Amino acid sequence: MLVNDEFLFVHYPKTAGKSLTSYFIDAWNPPIRGTVSPGQFDDLTKAAPGVCVQAGMAHENLTSAAQLIEAAGRSIHDLRAVFIGIRNPYDLAVSTYFFLRNSARHEPNRPRFRRAASLDFETFWRTEPPTAPPERWLTLRGKVLPNQRYIRFESIAEDLNLLADEFGFRDASLPHLNPSKHEHYSTYMTQEVEEAIYARFRYLFDTGLYVREPVARSWRQRVATPARSFRTLASLA
Repeated sequence: MLVNDEFLFVHYPKTAGKSLTSYFIDAWNPPIRGTVSPGQFDDLTKAAPGVCVQAGMAHENLTSAAQLIEAAGRSIHDLRAVFIGIRNPYDLAVSTYFFLRNSARHEPNRPRFRRAASLDFETFWRTEPPTAPPERWLTLRGKVLPNQRYIRFESIAEDLNLLADEFGFRDASLPHLNPSKHEHYSTYMTQEVEEAIYARFRYLFDTGLYVREPVARSWRQRVATPARSFRTLASLA
């Protein structure tokens, strides 16, 4: 989460949040304050006047962000804009899976990381326990904020240029931090996993932010990389 006197950025997971945080720190007027994940703290801590970034939760949802702003004596409704990154749910699911899988050796005590390391993509999403739905980040008390703006992962540079023109940001570069390393999401789709992804991220589909895609038979040619056990992955560390 990042906030100044005019704007709020809420980091929905796996939507280029690290890159967007770096961009907004350079583009907004200080004072700027916020929280980032401990693992990103060194990269995003900038010795700039009026910038205070702390290591913390980093993925505060819209309710948590509103409460933090209210605790500082302001209202989220008074901000000029609230920015939230979004991403195609199929690509989001693939990116999440490979992030968990590739990071599992460093997180041996976290069950979700262990599951991703030991299961193939389809089995992981078909059996994944419920987690916080997208609307926790995209709505406040069940409603979209009038001052809310989306930044699509698929058109991030273009969206930021439009927002900069609309709100008068300073010129800033968008770094490509934490790039994903996986094939196109269609490579991993089957009808069963598509249904599981729809159920998990249905808010993004049902509100028209993204269109649900039918699964072509050719998508079944390469479902996912064969899973290796967590123990095998851990031994590579």
